[in-house]
Amino acid sequence: MGILRSKLGWALVVVYVVAFMTVYSHVQAHRGTFLYDIGLDLLAVPYILVVGRLLFQEPTFAVHAHEPWGLVPAVIFCSGVVLLVGAGLERVVRALWARVLRGRRPK
Repeated sequence: MGILRSKLGWALVVVYVVAFMTVYSHVQAHRGTFLYDIGLDLLAVPYILVVGRLLFQEPTFAVHAHEPWGLVPAVIFCSGVVLLVGAGLERVVRALWARVLRGRRPK
């Protein structure tokens, strides 16, 4: 099964994007308070670690709510990671399910 055809992967991507938009709207409502955009940082951890820390070698790399165009690559990158994880999980579950069904067949 191809990664782009994974139903679980795309479902997880939709959940991730909705969660990101929800956190972003919450952040906009609480702009200027202490640690107001920590939720965005938590949702963008794969992007921060891979792109910021490994690729750019920048120890203070972060995403910020006041830079919305900087959030777009974070959402795209993290959505890709979520799609890969979902496709991998779906593949494992399908393989296990096929193995269980194969073991139940009468001989």
